[in-house]
Amino acid sequence: MIRSFLLLIAVTFITACGQVTGPRISSPNNYYNYGEVKAGTDVEYRFIVANSGDAMLTINKVITSCGCTAAEPEKKELKPGESTVVNVVFNTSGREGTQTKYISLASNDATQPQYRLTLTGSVLNPKTEEAGPRPLIKLDRTQYDFGVVTEGAVVDHTFEYRNEGAADLQIVDVKSSCGCTVGEPSSRLLKPGEKATIKVTFDTANRFGRTSRTMTLVTNDPVNTYVTLSIYAEILKKEN
Repeated sequence: MIRSFLLLIAVTFITACGQVTGPRISSPNNYYNYGEVKAGTDVEYRFIVANSGDAMLTINKVITSCGCTAAEPEKKELKPGESTVVNVVFNTSGREGTQTKYISLASNDATQPQYRLTLTGSVLNPKTEEAGPRPLIKLDRTQYDFGVVTEGAVVDHTFEYRNEGAADLQIVDVKSSCGCTVGEPSSRLLKPGEKATIKVTFDTANRFGRTSRTMTLVTNDPVNTYVTLSIYAEILKKEN
């Protein structure tokens, strides 16, 4: 059923965009949050990738950000409209807190030579789990893509977060990977059940091409001490 659905999407895309030339790697969901698991658990997920282009797509290599993560596509050559499954296994032994692992698919898609899949979640230490009431930060999403923007534009996105724990949650600090990115939380102290937002503003001046920036929330959540928010944009040079 999923493969048939992807085939329909790919065929429709190719038909609607007659200018497409070459292979195009794509996925209905390249991000997966597995929630919370105990240390030692193997997290398994099946990402689906498809060829939405009009030529044979070849996956030449799979690169993971950590030796604790293994990934393997069921097929490495996809005809136009064809899809496959990338099986990912993350071994959480010796890990604790927020974990984000990346899987890069190197292919012959000239527009995206390395297509990234993301696996994220929290690994619980049994001792931490038994320590009594604690705060627990939860976000519906940790990534946002602004799409195509013109160089010089100032864009922003508001992320929502909440305290699903049994103790007060504190945002101790907000750190940015670049002076061009600023994060403004609406509240730094959340009681159990409360919600808040953080507005992330990105100044694209003097930046070009595919760009990513991160914003890290430092919290008193013993499991999710560091929560990373990622933003992306395809920045086009401003015409004079």
